[in-house]
Amino acid sequence: MVSNKQIIYAKRPTGLPEPGEHLVCETGSLDLDAALGEGEFIVKTLEFSIDPYSLARMMMPPQVPVAFHVGVPIKGVAIAKVVKSRHSGFQEGDLVYGDLAYAEYVKLDDAAAKQSHITVRNEPKASGLPLSNYVGAMGLAGLTAFVGLNLGNIKAGQTIFVSSASGAVGQIACQVAKVRGLKVVGSAGSDSKCAFLRDLGVDGTINYKTEDIDQKLAELCPEGIDVYFDNVGGATLDTAFKHMNDHGRVIACGMISAMKPHAEPYAFKNIFLVVVKSIQINGFVVNNYMDQEAEMLRQFESYLRSGQIRYVEDSRQGLDAVPQALHDVFTGKNQGKLVVHVSDI
Repeated sequence: MVSNKQIIYAKRPTGLPEPGEHLVCETGSLDLDAALGEGEFIVKTLEFSIDPYSLARMMMPPQVPVAFHVGVPIKGVAIAKVVKSRHSGFQEGDLVYGDLAYAEYVKLDDAAAKQSHITVRNEPKASGLPLSNYVGAMGLAGLTAFVGLNLGNIKAGQTIFVSSASGAVGQIACQVAKVRGLKVVGSAGSDSKCAFLRDLGVDGTINYKTEDIDQKLAELCPEGIDVYFDNVGGATLDTAFKHMNDHGRVIACGMISAMKPHAEPYAFKNIFLVVVKSIQINGFVVNNYMDQEAEMLRQFESYLRSGQIRYVEDSRQGLDAVPQALHDVFTGKNQGKLVVHVSDI
C-alpha cells in the first residue's frame, strides 16, 4: 500500500479557482500488490504540465468530454512510468505520455488509456533532454506551436507577430520562426517577460500592459504583419487586423481573453479588414493534428540539442504545488513553461 496524493476539483469557481477552495490536495492510498485485471496497468507520474486550458475545462458544461467534474481529480498532460502492467501495449518500465489525473499514481484500463490518449514515449531515455521538456517543448505545447506555424505557411523574410509570446507555446513559436528566417515581434505582460523574449532573439517586444499595441506595431512592423500567431483574441487580435498585410494569415491558437470568468464578449471594430485585405484566419485544435507529432519530435529534439532553441521552464516541486501553480498560470505570474515535478524516474 502506497500513499497517493490527488488534486480534487472540489468546487466550481465563479471567478478564478483558488487553492484550497476549488482545488484541494487530498491523500489516499493505492495497493500496488493487488492483482490487476487483464488490460489494466498502473503508472507513477513524473512530470505534469500546467496549462491555462485547465481553466476552460473547469468552466465547460459537464457533458463536454474533456470537462472537469466536481469531486474527482482534474487532469493534465503528464509523463509517467509504468510500474505494474497486465496490458500488452504498456510494459513495466515504459515511459508514457497523455492526459492523466493529477495524482502520484494512476490506475488505468484499456478504455481509459484510449480516452486519455496514453502513448508509450521512451525517447527521453536516450535523448539526453530534461524529462520535463516532454510535457512542454516536446509535448503538447511544442506540437501546438509546430502545427500553428505550419498552418501559417511561414516563409523566410516575412514578419510574424506572436501574442502571449513568453508562454509555453509562444516562446517556441517565436524561436522556431527565427530559425526559419522570419522577423519576430512578440507581446507579453511585463518588462521582465519582454526582456526574456529579447534574450531568446525576438526582434521586437511589446508590454501590452504599459504600451499601446497599435503604436508599437506601427513602430516595430512598418512593413506590416504577414502572420499573426494569436493566443489571446480580443483587443489584440482586433488591433493586429489593422497591421496585417494583404493575404496575411491569422493563426487562432487561443482566446485567453474570452476564457476568463464573466468575460464580456469583445466588440470587434476592425473585423471588416478580414474582407478588405483577404486575411485568412485558421483556427485549430491541436488534437486534430496528431499526425504531425512524429515530425515535430524529430525537428524539435534537433533544435533543442543543438541550442537553436532554448526552452525556459518554471518548475514547481511536488503534487501539492499544483493548485497554486494553476492559479499562477491563470494570472500570468509564471515566466516560462510551468511544470510540476512529482517524482524522479
